[in-house]
Amino acid sequence: MIYALWIMDKDGKNIFFNSYEGEIKDNYKMVSGLLAAIKTFTKDVSGEETSWIILEDKTFVYKAIGEGYFILYVSEGEKVDDVFDELEEACLTAEGKEELAKKVNEVIVRYNKRRRLDKLDEILRRVGGLP
Repeated sequence: MIYALWIMDKDGKNIFFNSYEGEIKDNYKMVSGLLAAIKTFTKDVSGEETSWIILEDKTFVYKAIGEGYFILYVSEGEKVDDVFDELEEACLTAEGKEELAKKVNEVIVRYNKRRRLDKLDEILRRVGGLP
């Protein structure tokens, strides 16, 4: 599941944020600052970009795009490369912030809906004894 999305400029300024599962909504500004600071710190110390921050059961996944970057807050082990591609396409084709917000939200909602259906299929297979 994708719980939240940030789009930040190269200086760490928050361009877009949305919480999709309600976990970070109240503290998103504080979390935004922390995520930007970690990215800057790792770049300054190691010369390398931050790719992810792993928590106990969730992960912050970073992806550089043009003059900024995306950060997804996801369940542990989520494969989100396709989501990043769709988000980048949304950024390239959106005309203004409102259209960008609409497009990126559609990408995330569609992904989360697909993941819920996958989990439901898995549960039904186990309950029904199907392969």
